[in-house]
Amino acid sequence: MHRISSFLAAIALAAFPAAAAPALKVGDPAPAIKVGKWFKGQPVEKFDPSQVYVVEFWATWCGPCKKNIPHLTELAKKYEGKARILGISIFEPEKTDHQKRLDLVGKFVTAMGDKMDYIVAADDNDGFMAKNWMEAAGEQGIPTAFIVGKDGRIAWIGYPWQGMDENLAAAVAGTLDMEAMKADAAKRQREKDEKAAVSALFKPAQELQAQGKTQEALAALDQLEAAHPELAGGIGGMRFRLLLSTDGAAACREARRLLEGPLKNNHNALYTMTRDLTEPAGLTNIDWEVPVALATRAVELSNGAPNTLFVLAHAYYRKGDFAKAVATAEQAVAKSAADPDSDPQSIAFMKGMLEKYRAAAAK
Repeated sequence: MHRISSFLAAIALAAFPAAAAPALKVGDPAPAIKVGKWFKGQPVEKFDPSQVYVVEFWATWCGPCKKNIPHLTELAKKYEGKARILGISIFEPEKTDHQKRLDLVGKFVTAMGDKMDYIVAADDNDGFMAKNWMEAAGEQGIPTAFIVGKDGRIAWIGYPWQGMDENLAAAVAGTLDMEAMKADAAKRQREKDEKAAVSALFKPAQELQAQGKTQEALAALDQLEAAHPELAGGIGGMRFRLLLSTDGAAACREARRLLEGPLKNNHNALYTMTRDLTEPAGLTNIDWEVPVALATRAVELSNGAPNTLFVLAHAYYRKGDFAKAVATAEQAVAKSAADPDSDPQSIAFMKGMLEKYRAAAAK
């Protein structure tokens, strides 16, 4: 989501009350540790004042969580004897059969083996850790990590790739500036409040959409954009999705307008609109020049990322330009194959689609 202006934030926050302040903040004593089962490493019953702790919340279904696991293992080895890394599973899909949930987590941990070489546990049946850590801190997305200092207080809260490493190093060295951490946390909370307030502005249109009142929802979006032109990109994205379900030609016109205006530099939005227009195949009245244009710009913005090249290839295929579909898909496959971090299943899927494009081009 694009960053909103301070002027817009002031309007939104004046119109809608801010969310309640989190009960757990940086500088507060860390809550207790109470889990359903320990799967790996020495259980932590209470915080040792000689150690710094990282308490990271994750789930077996969470892609970014899984991607971060090897790095947590590296940190555990790097700070052995100085910091302890805890991975606590929460938000698992199984909600009622608690033994099944624990078995799911245990199977995952076993399969990870040495790649997940730190302390691992799963939340208890009442969700104590989720409630007293994540929810108390106003956090909803995972992975989210908490750094607990040697004084037993929360020193930092955030996504692991947004400052955890440097703040952990400072906490271990005893150089962490707690006042700076508090100020940073307060800034982050203000930004979350602003986003929540802006989200509230969309609620009337969303409720109409949920009721199947598409035309009324579109009218509500028009009114919202007239009052808040700063939100044109987000409003346009929602308008596009509404039109997509009823009028393919109108959706294409809206996508073209967004490409030439508020979303011209938003890779994720352009990529997603391309995907929406090219799949599923049942959409009608599509101007195939539009998804090609969207994807072409997305490729420029991503410097030719393989997944974006591939969505361009598929746009060419749906347009009927099979030669360009083949050439572009070949680029996507080659780039993916050259990247050691690429998902083998994704590469296999691309190769399968490439053969489909080649077959179409050969006819």
